[in-house]
Amino acid sequence: MATFPLKEHPDREWLAMELHSRPPIPVLSPARVLHLGFYTGESGADEDRIGLDRLCRFFGIQGPAPDTNHFIGQLNPTLRIKWERHTEFVSYTFYLDEPFDEPFDGQLIERLPLDWTDECPGRLLSAVQIAIDPKDAPERDMAELNQIFKGNPIFGNLTPSQTSKIYSDMRIHPDRFVRILIKDVDMSKWRAGRLVQRLSEITSYRMMALLGLPVARAAIPQLRQMDLGLAAIAAEMKDSKDPNSDAEIQRRLTELSAQIESITTSTTYRLGASRAYYAILLQRLSSLGTQRIAGLQTLADLIERRMEPAMATCESTLSRQHDLSERAARVAGLMRSRVEVFQAEQNRQLLASMDHRAKLQLHLQETVEGLSVMVVSYYAISLCGYVFKSIKNLGAPINLDLATGIAVPVVLVTVWMGMRRMRKRFAKLSGDAH
Repeated sequence: MATFPLKEHPDREWLAMELHSRPPIPVLSPARVLHLGFYTGESGADEDRIGLDRLCRFFGIQGPAPDTNHFIGQLNPTLRIKWERHTEFVSYTFYLDEPFDEPFDGQLIERLPLDWTDECPGRLLSAVQIAIDPKDAPERDMAELNQIFKGNPIFGNLTPSQTSKIYSDMRIHPDRFVRILIKDVDMSKWRAGRLVQRLSEITSYRMMALLGLPVARAAIPQLRQMDLGLAAIAAEMKDSKDPNSDAEIQRRLTELSAQIESITTSTTYRLGASRAYYAILLQRLSSLGTQRIAGLQTLADLIERRMEPAMATCESTLSRQHDLSERAARVAGLMRSRVEVFQAEQNRQLLASMDHRAKLQLHLQETVEGLSVMVVSYYAISLCGYVFKSIKNLGAPINLDLATGIAVPVVLVTVWMGMRRMRKRFAKLSGDAH
């Protein structure tokens, strides 16, 4: 078969396999499942798999290859593990294929090394025990369910195919686990595996979505103070008539804008991640189904109703931050316009003052030119007088007073025209230069 020399993207194979990543593990009832989710944040790939490598060494099995994001292994004949690396958390799901008398008696966790969780990176965020009652087991009545869930309100629903029933109180019990009981009505092993995976993901994504709530609550008082500060600055701008106070207002506005950007930068990622996790959670709840069991509220109704206020707080904080940033930008724009108008008025007054000074200089220059004509004419007439005296001494019959009197208007006119011509020439040269 012929192949073409196509230039492939280096991640093409990895991206194509992502469609088939993290498949469900088939589960046959009776079975118990233990799901643990560790929040790791921005830890590296090598740190994320420390706990997995410890388990593989303890049970003597081969671990996954480096940079693997998903691993399924058989720890012993009845115990399996499914390990997954997500963006911000790592999950471990253990499957114990053995019959049981009490669904949550803790026998599964006792199969693991006692100090194993101490070596896992991050902090435990979600922990859930899931027990699957077999088809042939009698259905538990409310008295038994109340005993299993310690008298807490019980929630449950049928799956869409009506092949199983789900019960839970969605509370953390003294053993630090959330309990979920599944009654197998007519499930295949693959359907059971998908249901277990879906319930495990619901517990993990629910907790990951709620990580944004403490961040939002911490940010709300700060945003309130910034909102009041921005309103005060806007009111001061409106009431202030003194342009000299603009510098102080602008300094405060710049400082407030920096605070807004700082809190926005520090919270946007966490709140945006909560939005994304909540969207995934809603999708998983939708696939879980909402067919009621008589007398019980569904798990989907419970989780959505309890999650909505928290997620609304996160969304409100995101929206408030965005709105505050936009308002600060608008106030800064108004301040810039105000400063520009003030500067334009100052420039206009400066130009008017310069024009006035130029006119005064012109009048002064004309006065100086008149005096210059008189001075130059005086010296020119004096020189003419010396010339007339020299001519008379040579024997020429010249009346000195008459000759000097006649020379006066001639010299004045000549000097005045010469100065005028020179001024026009300089004006022309100046115009050509511009």
